[in-house]
Formats: sequence, structure tokens, C-alpha cells
Amino acid sequence: MRILLIDNKSARIQGLEELILNYGAELNVKGAGEFTYDDIEYTDSIILSGSSSIPVLNDEGFYAQERILIKESDKPIIGICLGFELIAHTLGAKLKRRENKVHGVVTLSVLDSECIIFSHLSQFSVFESHRWVVESLPDKLIPLAVSEFGVEAFKHKERSIYGFQFHPSAFPNTTAGAQIFYNLFDFLNRENN
Repeated sequence: MRILLIDNKSARIQGLEELILNYGAELNVKGAGEFTYDDIEYTDSIILSGSSSIPVLNDEGFYAQERILIKESDKPIIGICLGFELIAHTLGAKLKRRENKVHGVVTLSVLDSECIIFSHLSQFSVFESHRWVVESLPDKLIPLAVSEFGVEAFKHKERSIYGFQFHPSAFPNTTAGAQIFYNLFDFLNRENN
């Protein structure tokens, strides 16, 4: 499996890189706005990282290339934290800025326990660190998991696009984020082969 990881200036990029490499995937890391058509063509899946540098709203074009990718690419796309927000907003979701940052381990409730990426779990814990939340999703995005803060995971109705508000690489021994992430990789591998 070949992964294009788009780094949106994430403070957690090294942990995400290790998580992907530990899965056994081939990794190509590019900064926001630095990836090319060849990078996309030579990949099986694309991951949009988190960031605390530039919010999705009023980004003044920083994420323009990623927005086009989200709208037009036929490759599977996974958004993490800010990547989750970027996908959701690009496809019509409303974002809301919280007064207080969500930071720490959060319990998520799964809306569809038959969804293979959650391994039949009804609840699980993950690490989150964000100030923005998805207030409402457009019809084309299906919520998969929620918390007291709102939607935490979604998938696209027709395309292989997934979003996770949490950080799967943080505290992999005490939270389920890494396992959920690997379950999604397994699922995408089966779909592509």
C-alpha cells in the first residue's frame, strides 16, 4: 500500500508517519501545496494531516490544492483532525469554533456497530486536540461516530473518503485510534485488490 501523507504543518506528523510505516505501507510525505499530479497518481490512498497553524475557515488559499483534491480525486482520502474539518467543510459541512479546546482522551459512540472499521465496538476512546467541531454534515457525508462534542468520524456515501476528528497515533497503547486507523487501511487494501 502506497500512502501520500499531506502535512498541513502538524505538530503530530512524526507519530502519524510512524503509525503508517508500522503498518508496512510505503510513505510519501509532502507539504500542503507541494504535492504534484505524479504524487497522486503513484499513490493508493491520501491522508490529510491535522494542524494548529492555519484554520480551515479563512485560510486564504493555503488549502486550495487539497480542496480540489477532495472534490475531484478518485483515490481514497482520509482526513485526520484538521484534515477531517477540511474534508467536511469542502463538501458542505458547517464548522463551529469552540471557546475551549478539546484536549485529551474522549469516548466516542459508534453509530453503526456493523461498520467494519470499528470491529463491532459500540464505544471506544481516542485522543483529541482541536478547537473546531463539525456542527452539521451535508447529506453526502454519513456520520460514523459521535461524542459529546459532535461528529467524530464520517464517510462519504459514494466515494472512499473518511474523516476522523481524533489523532490515531497518540497514545496507541491506551486508546483505540491506531487500531481503528489500521482497520480502515485493511478495508481499503481489500477494496483496492
